[in-house]
Amino acid sequence: MGMLVYLFRDEDNRDTFAYSMDVTGRNIPRGSPDTQWSFVAEEKIQGLDIEEVTRHLRQQGFYIFQRSPHAR
Repeated sequence: MGMLVYLFRDEDNRDTFAYSMDVTGRNIPRGSPDTQWSFVAEEKIQGLDIEEVTRHLRQQGFYIFQRSPHAR
């Protein structure tokens, strides 16, 4: 069973992403005044390596991470 989250991308830094439990993404902090989070997709996260992600989502409501544009 997975957790339904909303994926956002930082338009100022295209390899910075965030998961949010809020569909609007308003709870994701801005790294700078120019940071603009854009909705990418609704995702279901699951697997063995998501313990830190789900813990952070439950505590803070968001999780910010770096991902190479070529990784999926």
